[in-house]
Order: sequence, then structure tokens, then C-alpha cells
Amino acid sequence: MSAPNAMHDDQITPVEVPHAPAWQAYGAALLPLALLGVLPVWACLLLCLLFGLGVRSVLWHEGRLLISFLIVGAAIVGHLLGLGGLSVALNSGGLGNLLVLYLAGLLGVGGLSWGASLLEEGRRRGLFFVLAAGLVSPQPLLLLALAGGALMRPGLDDRRPGWLGREGAGWTGKNAAWLALPVALALALAVALPRPAPLWNTSSPPPVQAQAPAEVPPAEPSARPSTLAPLQPPAPRPRLITEDVIPAPPGELVLVAGILVLFALFLLLRVIPAQRGRPATLVEWLMGAGLVLTLVLLVALAFGGAPGQEAGTLPPAQAEALAPIEPDTREATPEERCLTSFLNLVLWAALLFYLAVFALLVHTALSLRGASRRDAQAALPTTPDAPDAAALHRVRVAYRNTETALTDAGRGRAAHETPQGYAARLAADLPTLAAPLNLLARVYAPVRYGGSVSLTDADAAEAAEGTIRAELPTLPPVASSDAAE
Repeated sequence: MSAPNAMHDDQITPVEVPHAPAWQAYGAALLPLALLGVLPVWACLLLCLLFGLGVRSVLWHEGRLLISFLIVGAAIVGHLLGLGGLSVALNSGGLGNLLVLYLAGLLGVGGLSWGASLLEEGRRRGLFFVLAAGLVSPQPLLLLALAGGALMRPGLDDRRPGWLGREGAGWTGKNAAWLALPVALALALAVALPRPAPLWNTSSPPPVQAQAPAEVPPAEPSARPSTLAPLQPPAPRPRLITEDVIPAPPGELVLVAGILVLFALFLLLRVIPAQRGRPATLVEWLMGAGLVLTLVLLVALAFGGAPGQEAGTLPPAQAEALAPIEPDTREATPEERCLTSFLNLVLWAALLFYLAVFALLVHTALSLRGASRRDAQAALPTTPDAPDAAALHRVRVAYRNTETALTDAGRGRAAHETPQGYAARLAADLPTLAAPLNLLARVYAPVRYGGSVSLTDADAAEAAEGTIRAELPTLPPVASSDAAE
């Protein structure tokens, strides 16, 4: 008896079943808590809201990754502005640290999105991505994120676990104890976890103050010389040089290429909704903004340092407090030339990449726009061309003048005759006028019964009228019997 029911249940497709996410699926909203050590609290809360909306709406689920990039980028921009202004932050020595922090945030939300997708498919290994994202900067709420990931993973069925009791039955002390025990263990483990300083709470180093050199007491003559080996001077760090290397692209050219890419993205976002016949939704605009902001921040943080200032240089106020340092006058080494040339080639490759992306986006936008126009023209109903009123009038006048001239000559049309029958009778009596008469009757038929007439037909009708009127004086007289008819 159970086999037919099982076959019937297997035949039900997911489309036929109404989509109503269970409350366990909202455990995805806890996954961003794993990044509390990397991102600020408000950014993590926005990510929690985004992951929760992804459970509720398919559209938000599709835009989860790019909108997460937008939130991380907004957090970076806010942190840059909080350092004393964007220009000060770009010229400071902590630009590399911000780039590392930004990449950690991007990889973190990317790992969470990938892990959430695996968990939604019922695969337990999605928890490893959540754990890897949280271990970048461990904190107690990482356990809560892992619990949310385990909760959102769908099981084999939706039956109520036996240890929770029957539906509608009250909770007993045994059930509460079974639930409180793992919660207490999780809290104890969370307290025992190491709590390093969050990556986000990075503060600029305190200003360096000038200190007087400490006086070294003179060595006693009786003191024996130290047997310690002298300290070796540290190896000089490689420099970026400007001589005998591949030149770097102008910064203005890279900026123009970035602006062109932004313009092409904006054009594409305007064309795609028009091609689909509906305006862009809020999710699509947020996805586009996340892609644009990611591109801009990566360029600004990677190549946004002020020209002529090396990373890690001190501000002027701190540089004046230190003793002057002699300029580095050593000659450039082959390794430094290779390093500088390689970095300049990377900049040229990035510039060419931006230009290629710009060309691709513009080509795609123009292709979609042309396709939408062709589809709109193909959707229009095909209507026949309206008849030429002037040509119709000319044919009508030519036939009326010809019929009037024939009537005056005693060869009028009988009341029961059609124009074709009238022309056939006259052609039999007057073989010399057979061709113009038949032509005039044929051209006049669309005028009488409805149809289109071209300018060429109108010219032919007027020529036939002239031929018939010219031949009328040479025709033989009409017999009395024909005139009576």
C-alpha cells in the first residue's frame, strides 16, 4: 500500500510545491558573525540582514556576493575617511595594511557565500569555509556562526526530533537539560578561545618624539674588551628606481581608463533593463555598485600612493623630529631593476585590462541595444502600404474621360455592363483599340473594387486615354442598331 503513495510523492516536482522556507534556513543570517574580528559591527549586521533576505527572496540570494562586496567596500571607505581624510590615508604608510584588510574582508565574505551555498545543498563541508573565514581573527561569536551554518543545512525530512517531544507537548526538564548542556559547553569554549585584537581596530602609530641621545659613559681602561661578535648591518631593502627600467604608465591614463570602465558599466546597467522591458531593481543597482566600488578600491589601494613617496614614510611633523638621514646613493642592482620593471609591466597590464573591459562592456551594451531595437521593430504588426491617392485619382479621371468620349462618339457603356465587359465588347468591334481598352479596364479595376495603384499604372492609364481619344475621329460611324443599344 505504501508503494503507490511513494511513487506519487516522487512525482511531485519542486515547482509544484509552494516555497516556504523553514525557520531553520534563517540560520544563514548568523554566518556573518564569523567576521566580527575582521569587519566592524555595523558591517556584520548588514551582512546578517543580507543573508537573511537571501533566504526570503531569490533575487537577494542571487545578489548576495556582490552586495557583500559593496558592504565591505563601504566599511573600507568609512575607515579611510576616519583616518583623517582620503588624501591623508592614501599618502600614509598604512595603505598596505588597509589593502590586506580589504582583501581579507573580500575573501571572508566570498568564503561565507560559498559555504552558505554548500550548506543550502546539504553538504557539511560548507562549515569548513565558515570556520576558515572566522579563524582569520577568532572571536567567541564564531561558534554562533558555526551553529547557524549547521542549523541552515537541510536534513532528510522536516520531522520533529524525538528529543524535543511531540508537537504541542510541553517541555520537560529532561528536554531542557539536553538542550542546556551543549549550550553551556559552547559558551565555555567561546570564553576559552583566544581573543586577539580585531583586525579592524587598527590605529595609527603614535607620533615619534625627538629624544636626546643617551650619554655613553667612558669605558674604563682596566675593562677587558668584549668577546661578542660585532652585529652585522641589516641588508638594504630593495628600492623602486626610475633609471634603466621599463617606464610606468602615467597615472592620469590609469585614472581615465578607470573612469571609462565606470561609464561603460553605467551604460550597461541602463541598457540591460531596457532590453528586458522593465527598469532595474534595487538589487541589480546594488550589485552594480558593489562591482564598481570593488574595482575602484582595488586600484586606489594598490596603486594609490603618492608619487615620489615610498610606503612607510613618516608625516612631515614626525620627520622633522627625527635626525636627518643621509640619502641612499648606492647604485641600483639588477634585482632592483627587474623588480621595478616587473611592477611597471603589471601597471601596463592593468591599464590594458581596463581598456579591454571598457571595449567589451561598450560592445555588449551596443549589441543589446541593437537587439532590443530589432525586436521592437519585429513586434510591430505588418500593415500593407496605403494606396496612393494621387494615382487612384489619375486613373479614375482617365477612365471617366475615356468613357465620356466614347459615349459622345455613340459607343457608350450599357447599364448592365461591367468595365471589363464593356472593354471586351469594344475590343471585338474595334481591334485597333483592343490593347488600350483592355489596359484601361485592367488598371481601373482596383479603383472600382478596391486595391492599390502605382504611379506607373496611372501613367499607363493616361497614355491609353490619349491613344483612344486620338483614334476616335478615325473610327467608322456607328450603325443605327448599335446606337439604339
